[in-house]
Amino acid sequence: MHLNTDTKLFLGVGIVTVLLIGVASIFLTRGQATPKLDKPSVDTKVLIREDSESQSTPSARFTLVEFADFQCPSCGSVHPLVKDLLARYKGNLNYVFRHFPLDQHPNAVSAAIASEAAADQDTFWEMHDILFTNQSEWSEESDPNTQFKSYAKELKLNMTKFNKAITEKLHKDKIDRDVSDGKSIGVNSTPTFFLNGQRMTNFADIEKIIKSELAVKK
Repeated sequence: MHLNTDTKLFLGVGIVTVLLIGVASIFLTRGQATPKLDKPSVDTKVLIREDSESQSTPSARFTLVEFADFQCPSCGSVHPLVKDLLARYKGNLNYVFRHFPLDQHPNAVSAAIASEAAADQDTFWEMHDILFTNQSEWSEESDPNTQFKSYAKELKLNMTKFNKAITEKLHKDKIDRDVSDGKSIGVNSTPTFFLNGQRMTNFADIEKIIKSELAVKK
C-alpha cells in the first residue's frame, strides 16, 4: 500500500505525539513517587549535639532536625506545620531544634539568646512557640529584648535570671556553634530539615517518607 505525503506526515506527527506523551508520563510518575529514606548524608554527631533542644521518645523511628532562624518568615510559616506533624506522629517522630540566625535578620541572634535564657528555666519550647507565633511583634523592633522580657513575664520566669542571660548573652557560644555545625554540613538557608540524617529538599516529603516507612514496617 502506498501512502501519500499527507498521510505520512499525519502518521509521523502521531508517532512523535505518542512518544512525547510517554516521556512526559515517565517524568510525572517519577515526580509523584514516594521519596526513599537513605542512609544519613551528614555526620550525625555534628547534626545533633548533647545539649541540643529536643522533643523525643526512645522508641521513635524518626528524628527530624531543623536549622531555623526565629526572625525568618519562612520558618514562622512552617512552624505550625511542624507542630501538626509532631502531634500526628507523636511517639514515632523526635524533633531537634538547631539555631541558625541569618546575617540579614538583625534580631535573630537576640531571639535565639532569649529562647536559651528560657531553656535555663525549662521553658524553651514555650518561648520557641511564642517567638514564632508573635514574630511580627518583635522582628522590626530596634530593641527586641523589651518584647522578649514581656514574653518571659507571661511565662512566669525568674526575671532576674532571664535578664542576666539576655544582658550578658550567656548562650551566644552555643548559638555560634550551631551555626558553625550547620555550615559544616551544608546548611545555607532556613528552614533546613534533616530526617534521620538525610537532608530534605521538600517539606512535604517528610510526611510521605514517614507514612511509607511506617506502612512497610507494620
